[in-house]
Amino acid sequence: MVGQAITTQHDLEYMLVDPTLEPTALPLSLLSEITHGFSDDMEIGRGGFATVYKATLENGAVAVKKLRNTHIHEKEFLGEIKCLVKLKHKNIVRFLVYCSDTQGNMANYNGTLVMADVQERLLCFEYLHKGSLVAYIKDSSRELEWRERYQVIKGICEGLNYLHQENILHLDLKPENILLDEDMNPKITDFGLSRCFEEDQTRCITDNVGGTLGYLAPEFQSGEITHKFDLYSLGVIIIEMLTGKKGYQTTENVLEIWNNPTVDTLQWEQIRVCAKIGIECTDFNPAKRPASMKHIIDRLEETECSIHLIPTGGTSQLLTLQQFNLCFTFEPNKVMTCPLQLTNNTNKHVAFRLTDKNMEPSFLNLPLYGLVPPNTPYTLIVATKGKEDLPRKYIIDVFLQSATFILGDDGHIKTFQQQPNKFFQEMENEVQVAKLKALYTLPRDITPSSSMPISHATKIICMVQGTYSYKLDTNQTNQWMILGDDRGYVRIWDCKTQRKVDALNVSASKVLCVKFVARKHWIVAGTQDGLVHVYEYEQERKITSFRAVTAGIFESIWSLAVHPTQSYLLSASTHIKLWDWDKGWECVQIFQMDGPAYQVVFNRNDTIASISMAHYSVEVRSIDSQKSSYDLSGHSSTVSCLDFFTSHDQELLVTGSSDNTAKIWHLEKKICAYTLEASVSPISSVMHQPDLQTLITGSLDGTIYLWSTKNFRIYSSPPMLKGIIKIGSLGAVDHLACVMGRVVIGQFRTIAIMDVESVSYQKQSMDYEQELSVDMIQHAGDTMSKEISRSISKLPLLDVYPTELHFPYHPNEPIPCSLHLTNNTDENVGFKLVDKSGKSPWCFEKMPLYGIVPRRSNYTLIVTTKEEMKLKKETDFDLVIHSCLYGDKHIMASEDMSDFDEFFEEAKELGNMVHEVTLEAIYVTQEEMTCENILTKYNPDSLRSLDAHPTKPWILTGHASGYARVWNHEMKYPMNVFKVSDYEVSSIKFITRREWIVALTYGGHLHVYDCACVTKIKKIRSVEPSRMLNFSELAIHPILPYVLSPSSVLLDWDQRWNRIQTFPGALRPFAFSPNDNNTFASGSLYSHVQIWRLDSSVPEYSLPGHSEQVLSLDFITRGAQQYLTSGSKDCTAKIWDLQKRECIHTLEAMSPVHCVLAHPNLPVIITGTEHGIIHLWSSTDFRLKRIINLGGGGPVVAIVRLMGLQSRIMIGQKNTIFIMDIYGDEALRPKSVAPWMRHCREKRAEAERRKTEGTGCKTM
Repeated sequence: MVGQAITTQHDLEYMLVDPTLEPTALPLSLLSEITHGFSDDMEIGRGGFATVYKATLENGAVAVKKLRNTHIHEKEFLGEIKCLVKLKHKNIVRFLVYCSDTQGNMANYNGTLVMADVQERLLCFEYLHKGSLVAYIKDSSRELEWRERYQVIKGICEGLNYLHQENILHLDLKPENILLDEDMNPKITDFGLSRCFEEDQTRCITDNVGGTLGYLAPEFQSGEITHKFDLYSLGVIIIEMLTGKKGYQTTENVLEIWNNPTVDTLQWEQIRVCAKIGIECTDFNPAKRPASMKHIIDRLEETECSIHLIPTGGTSQLLTLQQFNLCFTFEPNKVMTCPLQLTNNTNKHVAFRLTDKNMEPSFLNLPLYGLVPPNTPYTLIVATKGKEDLPRKYIIDVFLQSATFILGDDGHIKTFQQQPNKFFQEMENEVQVAKLKALYTLPRDITPSSSMPISHATKIICMVQGTYSYKLDTNQTNQWMILGDDRGYVRIWDCKTQRKVDALNVSASKVLCVKFVARKHWIVAGTQDGLVHVYEYEQERKITSFRAVTAGIFESIWSLAVHPTQSYLLSASTHIKLWDWDKGWECVQIFQMDGPAYQVVFNRNDTIASISMAHYSVEVRSIDSQKSSYDLSGHSSTVSCLDFFTSHDQELLVTGSSDNTAKIWHLEKKICAYTLEASVSPISSVMHQPDLQTLITGSLDGTIYLWSTKNFRIYSSPPMLKGIIKIGSLGAVDHLACVMGRVVIGQFRTIAIMDVESVSYQKQSMDYEQELSVDMIQHAGDTMSKEISRSISKLPLLDVYPTELHFPYHPNEPIPCSLHLTNNTDENVGFKLVDKSGKSPWCFEKMPLYGIVPRRSNYTLIVTTKEEMKLKKETDFDLVIHSCLYGDKHIMASEDMSDFDEFFEEAKELGNMVHEVTLEAIYVTQEEMTCENILTKYNPDSLRSLDAHPTKPWILTGHASGYARVWNHEMKYPMNVFKVSDYEVSSIKFITRREWIVALTYGGHLHVYDCACVTKIKKIRSVEPSRMLNFSELAIHPILPYVLSPSSVLLDWDQRWNRIQTFPGALRPFAFSPNDNNTFASGSLYSHVQIWRLDSSVPEYSLPGHSEQVLSLDFITRGAQQYLTSGSKDCTAKIWDLQKRECIHTLEAMSPVHCVLAHPNLPVIITGTEHGIIHLWSSTDFRLKRIINLGGGGPVVAIVRLMGLQSRIMIGQKNTIFIMDIYGDEALRPKSVAPWMRHCREKRAEAERRKTEGTGCKTM
């Protein structure tokens, strides 16, 4: 596919660094400009058809190929482009842009002025600095050592193999057309004589065979061209690489040339194989040449297996990179950041250095250093310097150097900590290097490559994601969907246009259920505060609100049901009530229940079915009777969902339960007709789709089961399971509905509309004579021979389609893709989808994915990428799906997904069959790439302390200059700046309940300010210290009017800031207990943590364990149990059980721990260190989940939680403040807040637009 035309040098520079961009057109004027008018000084090569010029750009160089006599060689030009636009391979020179320009010029022809067409045809490629292979073919074998020569030979072979796989014959392969990059990787170029074969074409006959003598295959005289033509040229080049000259050679001659002490025995064998390949390729008889390029590569790889070639820096990659471009959206005078994801997959610590190519100043704050622990993901946040204008050199090369770090070697550690550059110099031979591009991005008109996704039988039509959980209903007439959320909004969504129609703020309480009353054009919503709200949606008019249940503990409205023909509404809460809207919403019936009603549904014959909380049965009654007519009992656990449906004129009820089954009830006979047992998870929702004749059940693990009712008959023909769909990571299926013949699926904060109309599964043919009985398979590990086991292992357990998962990228949207699995066996099959590359935690919503495919059924697994994903490669993952027979004994143990890992490990240990299918994830960018940034604020005035207001969007910072500043959460400009002292503000806090600010300065002086009006802060008091101590801590009691000052004095502001208690010693730091108003914890100048009572001057007890000074404290509450976490100068944080008065876990941070924060809403403990490193630990098992390197902003001064979204935190360093979202799941990843800021700006702009237009439309 050809990209969109570009017009500027900036665009061409972006093309050079972004490999996802497709070749595109470029104006002649720009090519002329960058080659200085095609100056002779810029010429670097000349051939029979064209001249090649070098053009230098800000971030590199390109090669411009200008054709001569274009009217004669037009065919060659078009042929070369046809080949080039298809090619993308590491050993093919990258084609960037082309130019086809025709201008009319006046010329004299036989004395007459005529208009003559002047054609210009040009091609532009990446420029390779090492030049062509010609310069490296010498008469001596010593010019390149063997390892480099082999690398070139192997690269040429891989490039040529790729061409042949694409049905392209090069036909002019020679050293001049093989270019070398900086790492001596070869790249094939010049496709002017190439031919593109049709898919099934193997040869052609032509009278016009071009090429270079000496490299042309002998059959060129007959005009017959096959892929063996290129093999001859390859053989000539291999012989030249081995001997330095063309011409016939024997294997013995080649080995004699390489007979020197530098070649070991294993390399000797490799040279022998290459010589044989070269000689075979140059055979005059094409039939005697190797069968294919794949055959040649296989022979080369066989030698590699025996030689064990060791790359520079080690045998494997120490750090895995998620991307190779660091993109920063330029904004004047603003520090921009970009996270660089690193993963240490080794069992050793790895040190790294990120630096500019020449260690020169650039727009980045470099170098950066860090240490990645074993088997740990690591986020390095790279920051720019604030610039007023875009720097001239806005694209630079940066290098990530990594080396194994010996933790037990004190000298090793000291060198890295104090002189990291010296450390990497000393480790020179062990250092691995990865090259990256760092660039500022600007708006541009380049469209990256795109393609349409593969169409599957089951596909997601659209997905709606929000911050809050949704309740839903659909309107078949308007083809609308309504979504109720936790903020009290009901949103109307047009399923045809996939756009929001309106949003109604119906309540300040959570919406727990919503229903359309289509014939009245109403929406009815039940809320957590026990009210029912009725709105007319076409006029956006409120009809009424009324209380459906008495206020109290169980006041919530859990379910609503609308009668299909009469004017009745049912509400379910402590009671089920029947409301008649034709009688002014009078309650005309109250039904007796055994407990609070959880769900209620109407049938068309005035029958009601309902379930109560924690009950195992269903109550069925008439609307005329207060009491239940009869109960339907049969489930062995709580009934969670139900729905009426009709099949072949029979009235039926389907129920789902926590016993992992769904049951179909025959209402006339009052019996259970069938039990549906495919699920291995509790059934959370059920629905019948009459248009598709499909019964749909959804489970807590996110799996959806499709049961055909087309041939369903009571007693004779049960519903047939025809398909399973799993939306991989979005949680339980809470709601199911229908619209436009499609299925609407509600999963917590996500709504998916899915087209399942074309789901039809065909069983794959199989030779059943080869199948084994269930008993034989179960005992295969004990009784079968190895030969029989190997035979069985070839039988497919799951047919997997497709093997390429296509994800069309859309900014800020999840991208689903269907993976279809077919179980051809008579047993359940368990599967696990894993990413061996280790990159999935940042690119997929969840990975691994697990499930069970029931016997002889089909299963659709929806794999969903994250909306934050930015992709640099089309194929970037090593996805593998494992499958194994999953016996009945395992199914009840599968609610915990970790049981699947244990199952597969056990299967491998016992020698059971575990099948593997390798998949490819292919991403195609459809919109211009954007770069999301974590919110960053650079501080030229060194930061000493900070605090965040718990209820207002205010941030308070204290600085070394003695000034304090108040910011809002966007932190563009301070809301107020005021001077506190001539000395630094070492601690500053909000006292929320008094609308005060208290600041601490040198010597223990306290300064109190009134901040009721944040823009007019005024000082109201100064408090002199009782003794002079230069400590920088303040603590505000959460309830009582107390401030704990650094002089170990407790002050009471209600008593004019008088001292009410003094504690001996210099206490630092302190933290008040959130659960006990009379308790606080402190550190000391020594290494103990002390627990104090406010009414005692003697510590209640001490917690010894740290070996150096305690620097930070925070309390952790888990239920009724309270713990304490402490950070120390000894580079550890400890978790203390205050009931047992002992340390229960030590967190190793490898740097002094200056700050600790036990997140109150997420299961995470966050530690900040002296070296600017953030560690994220699970507060449940205290495992290290992630490391974030904040990129050189100095020690971490403070970590606080911001109001609003519970996951948002602020991190203060000496010179930088970061705001980011930390999520407690998915490896505790940091998430960008740039979309949130953009949403705020868009919301303000929308409000201004509506104010101007005066339309009064509501926002979503």
